[in-house]
Amino acid sequence: MEQDDGEDMRGAPIGRDDFKRIRDMGLLYVDKTGLIPEVLRNSGKGVLLFTRPRRFGKTLNLSMMDAFFNLRYKGNAWFEGLAVDGAEDAARHKSAYPVVRISLGGLSTSRFEYFFEELRGKIASAYMDFGYLRDSDRIDGVLRKEYLETSASQFDRNHAICSVSMLCAMLEAHHGVSPIVLIDEYDSPINSSMDKDAFDEIAEFLRSFYTATLKDNAHISFAVVTGVMQIAKESIFSGLNNLYVNNILSEDFSECFGFTRKDVKDVLDEAGHPEKFDECRGWYDGYRFGSTDVYNPWSILNYVDRGCRPDVYWANTSSNDIIGNLVDLAGQDTLDELAALGSGGSVTKRVEPAVPVRGLLSRKDSIYSVMAMSGYLNAVACKGGHRLSVPNREVFSVFRDALLDRAYTDVQSQFRLLFQGLEKGDIGAIEENAYSILAGNAKSFQLKDEGDYQLLVAGAAMAMLGSYRVRMEEEAGNGRADLIMERNSGRRPNIVVEFKRAKPGEDLLAGAEEGLWQIKEKGYHDGMKGRTILYGICFRNKEAKAVSERVRASRPLGAR
Repeated sequence: MEQDDGEDMRGAPIGRDDFKRIRDMGLLYVDKTGLIPEVLRNSGKGVLLFTRPRRFGKTLNLSMMDAFFNLRYKGNAWFEGLAVDGAEDAARHKSAYPVVRISLGGLSTSRFEYFFEELRGKIASAYMDFGYLRDSDRIDGVLRKEYLETSASQFDRNHAICSVSMLCAMLEAHHGVSPIVLIDEYDSPINSSMDKDAFDEIAEFLRSFYTATLKDNAHISFAVVTGVMQIAKESIFSGLNNLYVNNILSEDFSECFGFTRKDVKDVLDEAGHPEKFDECRGWYDGYRFGSTDVYNPWSILNYVDRGCRPDVYWANTSSNDIIGNLVDLAGQDTLDELAALGSGGSVTKRVEPAVPVRGLLSRKDSIYSVMAMSGYLNAVACKGGHRLSVPNREVFSVFRDALLDRAYTDVQSQFRLLFQGLEKGDIGAIEENAYSILAGNAKSFQLKDEGDYQLLVAGAAMAMLGSYRVRMEEEAGNGRADLIMERNSGRRPNIVVEFKRAKPGEDLLAGAEEGLWQIKEKGYHDGMKGRTILYGICFRNKEAKAVSERVRASRPLGAR
């Protein structure tokens, strides 16, 4: 590991989600074994579904539960010194069950035939984990025949639907105890096939598969299922009444997925860099699960593994096809709201944890629920729904690349040049790029009033990876400033902009000068520290004229 001190730090398990291997190799493990007693307390509910964004520890937690409950691991020392080690109510369940574990992640979904062939391989592999059933005298000949056919991948669609429930029946007959079923990434085939011809056939198969595995299966002790989104019952869990759902809005289990503030401090202490906490918080904090502030564990582990160097680690770790499709179908109002979010603002929407698959792409506000469940937005309950915002500096970059690049693909480079002009005080670049954006993308921008131009310039801030706190129409000085970009980095200038819109025949330069005068007159820049550039920008249709003034603002807010 690349680090200045803290040479005794255990290696970070980057890309490893096998609990047993992590413990055997002595790698860094942030203790989440407190999940086990909580799962046992809720196991009477039958099926426990946990939904969290990708890379928040779902697979590792399933691997940890497998290591704890699975009877094949009797006598293991993996849990010594961890939270569950002192939980007396959990001790009798350790190494007490056969465990069936299967993941539906990474399956091909372009055609049903490809999907089914790969799923059949996963089912056969699950069967081969219990090779002793082939010769068991505790199960009858019919089930043994089923075992041989399934483990050899010699079965059709109807057989596949009942395959896990049949395996559970065999394990119960052999061991005298009902197994535990663990299913990871249950929603992955649905998410990745949303815009493909195979979607209906895959969804119909999975509905039957989950019904047979989780509802009609009388041979399981309980099941734990994980995924990114909660797909509504009518879409995938039809008729499944014994389902307990825990999502990002739930209070229970809120500390079991992701890293808490204490977890991050402990990791940084072990790395020998406790002073990096504030930097780490700015880059990777900002999520809220229930009432708990949560950090992205994938990002934190990569951060410390690279000598506490902040960077974008969460991006491009998996597909985001659903969000891309929703952006493609978004109207101008939604695109404007996304631009405001990407500029540091917030919107209030009602987040629906359970999304109906059928018709999802046609529901106007579905994108906000999907983005919150997927980790692109943080959702905090408020009057009228949930206040949504981009969680942290890292996600600003992911947000821009996955969403705004798709919405405004042809103007992203011009946005960047426009913003660079604002930072440098380059009036020519501001006017030239504002005109290029507007002239070349008339259909993308509805230029009815000053607010539309305001969103245009705010959108340019997204090119800077959240380097600014962007505020629009917020009280400042003795009024409301059109646009304030307050720096997060000491190397950048603060930027304050007042927009004017000229009518036909009115002078653009005079309008821009009026905007600059208004900033100074009303003190919109009061309270800012360091280098600040004030702009008056006047638009008429696709033309722009700008004037600027540099100041060093450090007065208390409202001082004259």
